[in-house]
Amino acid sequence: MDKLVVFSPVSFLNGQGFRIHKLLRCIDLNIVLGKLEAGDCADPDELFIDPEILRDRFSQYPQIIRNTEAILEACHFEMPAHNDNNRKTFTGNTEGDYKLLAKLAFQGCRRRYGPHQDRAEDRVRRELQVIYRMGFSAYFLITWDIVRYAQSAGYYHVGRGAVPIPLLLFVCISPMWIQLNWIFTLNDLSIRIERVRRILILIFLE
Repeated sequence: MDKLVVFSPVSFLNGQGFRIHKLLRCIDLNIVLGKLEAGDCADPDELFIDPEILRDRFSQYPQIIRNTEAILEACHFEMPAHNDNNRKTFTGNTEGDYKLLAKLAFQGCRRRYGPHQDRAEDRVRRELQVIYRMGFSAYFLITWDIVRYAQSAGYYHVGRGAVPIPLLLFVCISPMWIQLNWIFTLNDLSIRIERVRRILILIFLE
């Protein structure tokens, strides 16, 4: 009995959380909801249970309750309630981020379109102004770093959402050629990395 504890996993706050969990698992597995099997996701009863209910369920095993409470009392976790948990800059400051992003953007523009392409460079300049004004220079540089690492390691990856629209994210179809609007929505930009390599990308980011 000394090593036994109450096992009561918590994965969701409520039923809506379980539904969201299933949708996320479908995205991870790249399947539709109808193809999701029970073994592909957590159990729907992995919710918060009142401690008194758990004590009542294990009332015949007081040693197990004491073991569990001892572990809980020894655990401590503190998560600051502010927005500093994500990386804020790539170079160490926002001005350095913008300068590096502009350098890379114009290098890429000249590589794609050749020198003295005023129309393409003007569009790059306007997109950079929007990115700087919204404070997303680091976002683009971190994304660039992920793509650069994925390319060097030979990981399959593809841009999704509104990725083809900004000239800074020119993938395979020129936004200049198809004349797409350069105004874009940042929350519709994403990169899809082959599933078996995603954990390696996370390790790289650490």
